[in-house]
Amino acid sequence: MGFFRQFDEFDPLTGAPPHYPLSHLPTIVKRARALLTGRTRDEIVSAAHTADFLIEEYFTGEKDNYVRRVLETGGWELGYLPYEARNEAGVRELLDNWLSEAADPAPDIPTSENTSEVDALKECIGNYVLDDDADFPRACEYEYFAVLALWLVADAMHWLKWTSDPKAMTTKLHDTLAPMSPGAFPELTTAINKSMSKALEGIPELVDSIQTLMQSYELSDTSVQFSRAGESALCAMDAVCYAEQLHATESQSEELAQFRIQLHQVVQKTDKLAEEKANLRISLAAKKAAIKRHAENYAMKEQVFAWCAAHIQDYRSMDAAAEAVAGKLVPVAFRTARSWIGEYRKQGQSARRL
Repeated sequence: MGFFRQFDEFDPLTGAPPHYPLSHLPTIVKRARALLTGRTRDEIVSAAHTADFLIEEYFTGEKDNYVRRVLETGGWELGYLPYEARNEAGVRELLDNWLSEAADPAPDIPTSENTSEVDALKECIGNYVLDDDADFPRACEYEYFAVLALWLVADAMHWLKWTSDPKAMTTKLHDTLAPMSPGAFPELTTAINKSMSKALEGIPELVDSIQTLMQSYELSDTSVQFSRAGESALCAMDAVCYAEQLHATESQSEELAQFRIQLHQVVQKTDKLAEEKANLRISLAAKKAAIKRHAENYAMKEQVFAWCAAHIQDYRSMDAAAEAVAGKLVPVAFRTARSWIGEYRKQGQSARRL
């Protein structure tokens, strides 16, 4: 689901989750808070935004690496493309729209649809130096997983209250897209608020499309609530258990802790040796500008999703829809608009399978 405003509804330090129907939510919250003793609400919110950014960077990087390997090694995937399309754009198009008649299954690339936020963060967090972030000073890996557990509890609570009632849904969407306070980055906030104000115009069409979907597949509010809330609760438990495991490791002797960190890096490596990975660890402080762009991109993506709900059926292809969006509705390149439209369509397909 990603992190956006979960802690506006559920305070990470004082919020009380319900005991019913998911009785373990209060326990998860208690355990996560125990690992964040001394942290302020602002620090926890900052850590959540950072974790969300790292997770999305991981998914983007995995796909980029896969495309690069296919082109560098002449992968079998190229056999499904005509010679003139055997380039980066062609491979991306193939991966986004795998042929139903293909003899091979679609490549197994980690995405937000097949990989949980917890598993994604486990894979990528070892790539970063964490203790140089001024907004979350002296950070440890386990703290990010504790923060993730709290945000997933907030997701579970959100889904337990979810309703398909058009009036309630419209009110909720208006609240979600309400203007943000300036905060620490007033210029960024202004840009985000501008994008969200445009997205407000597509709310009626979005609500209508959800109603149609619910009716077509005879979905009940209860089935959606329990399915999605249960999934979020299970991921929250995974996150807090992993956080406690990391914390226990860091509490041991320096020699043993160093060994466990090295082991963790070896387990998490993808294509490079752990030594190379350590040399290429990215400074989190150097990523702050990118994190700001990530927040703005999230708002623009929401605007494109709202536009798709109202207009996607008017276009014969995703390329045509992307041409109508890129540089016009939002200031992004055609490739980015095309990717977001493809993600919108896949989310619609996932919803139909509920």
